[in-house]
Amino acid sequence: MFRYAYQYATFFLLASLLLLRLQLQRRFNVVHVHSLPDFQIFCALPSKAFGASLILDMHEAMPEILAARFELSMNHPLAKVACALEALSGLIADRVLTVNSTIARLLEARGIDGRKLLVVMNSTDRPPSVSASPDDLLDRMALAGRTVIVYAGGVDPERDLETVVRAAAILSKSRPVSLLIFGKGPESYREELRGMIRNAPPMLDARIGDWIPPAKAVELVSLTDVGLVPYRRNPLTEIAMPNKVFEYAAAGKPMVVANLSTLRGLWESSALFYEPGDELDLARKMERIVSERDLAMRLVRSATAVYERHTWAHYEAELIHLYESLIQERRMGSSTFTS
Repeated sequence: MFRYAYQYATFFLLASLLLLRLQLQRRFNVVHVHSLPDFQIFCALPSKAFGASLILDMHEAMPEILAARFELSMNHPLAKVACALEALSGLIADRVLTVNSTIARLLEARGIDGRKLLVVMNSTDRPPSVSASPDDLLDRMALAGRTVIVYAGGVDPERDLETVVRAAAILSKSRPVSLLIFGKGPESYREELRGMIRNAPPMLDARIGDWIPPAKAVELVSLTDVGLVPYRRNPLTEIAMPNKVFEYAAAGKPMVVANLSTLRGLWESSALFYEPGDELDLARKMERIVSERDLAMRLVRSATAVYERHTWAHYEAELIHLYESLIQERRMGSSTFTS
């Protein structure tokens, strides 16, 4: 806790000084501040004093982050302080961006003016074409003839990957399965997963690799038979909408997704949902995906339709329009909101 406080205080001081110098040099019309933490928007107060509009971009909700990381109740004093700072940060901002409607409703309920809020989902462009053919990749990686499950992302307990390994082991009792996990994470957790893999059934080929660049991740995701979006349940994951779910939808992969309220709200008829921590449920859902071709195709069509309504091109246009409108307001010497 003290380490976080020290890091935030140091960053706050250095960022404030740098932004003040840049504001004097370049006279910004708009300053776009990314959380976390929300209150780093205070670094931009001098810019606001010089006439710049402030955008607070809240990719995640700070109170829920604290509750999840430190296993606190949302009624804990620290969570309440975070809610108060969140509301104050929103008061200072001219506009507040967030990544889904669930968080937007939370922010409004906690005191941020709903007229300031704009949802800009953390979507993705369509993936680039893969240079090598899937068959060549399967042969090169000794995956031909196997059910392939590729996960590329954070490797930490919040991602529920121990449940994924156990579910893949169950699935491998009826078919040869290759589970490929790539990403950064605590070495202790990676070693825990390796220990599980060492005791895996003979028909499970499980591999854990390091972080791979996005182009390589796209290449490997093209091989997966199931698009997995695993998470444990906590206050943060209940309101999360990870980029990964859009990536699988854009790649045309049938998905099995953690049964969390915000994910289910958008992808209800476009994925199968498993209960976090329940390897039997996850194994059953993966079995359905790989065994029921009509189901898999129906899910892909539905997910593609959802993705098409939420492409990054759509949100990029909204963001550019926001910048232009704020600049126009400042030039006219007026603002829709007072802060």
